[in-house]
Amino acid sequence: VRPIRAVIILFALAYFGCLQAACPRAPGAIELILLHLFDDRPIMMHVIKVGVFVVMGLVFGRYFCGWICPKGVIQEYIFRPRVALDVPPKLDRALKYLKYLMLVLLIVFPLVWEIRFFRHVGPFKVIFNLDGPTYLVIILAVVLGMSVFVERAFCRYLCPEGALLALAQLVSPYKMRLDTGSCNKCQRCIKVCPVDAFTTEGRGPVAISASECILCKECEGVCKEGSLTYGLGHPLRTANLNIPVRETSREEGNES
Repeated sequence: VRPIRAVIILFALAYFGCLQAACPRAPGAIELILLHLFDDRPIMMHVIKVGVFVVMGLVFGRYFCGWICPKGVIQEYIFRPRVALDVPPKLDRALKYLKYLMLVLLIVFPLVWEIRFFRHVGPFKVIFNLDGPTYLVIILAVVLGMSVFVERAFCRYLCPEGALLALAQLVSPYKMRLDTGSCNKCQRCIKVCPVDAFTTEGRGPVAISASECILCKECEGVCKEGSLTYGLGHPLRTANLNIPVRETSREEGNES
């Protein structure tokens, strides 16, 4: 899984990030739809873009986050496991809800004040558009600085796209599934998960957060027992909106 994913995410970074300036951008499309909902400006292309984005999330889950999003790729490759911070569970719980607040603001600002909120605070446009005011450069520097110590910090805590797909994945029939019966509690899956999506009890994982998992399948690739699979089925081992509990430190050998 890992070599294949490495090729795909680097291609996504080059194509969608560099050549397409981080398109598709669901936040921008949502803002434009809401901003021009009641005037004669054409919005159908934006509706189609968001529709495809959401439908894919409803059916297949957060594949976009784990395999395509260039913002996530950048954060993943600048993360340094040797200096990784273990965020306290209570703080982690609070910070994870910020991305849902960002999604709400993304919707409310165009509707109420006719302002494109995320256009003014989304930091990655500085990289992909080579454009942005000084304050956005500062925001980007803070986000990238956080991502050195906390893997995919923006994805975990601030990304409205991630929030939208997290909600979609809750009802998606396709999810990562954990068979605790065959799990030998080796903790390899916990150590390689880039978003700490596992809920643990004792030494081993007991569930996967359906909202936080980005379907990168790194866990499936390192599981020697075949206890982790992606597919259809009753989510007996999937925890909805569980906040993962970190009990082990990330392997230093995972450094990108």
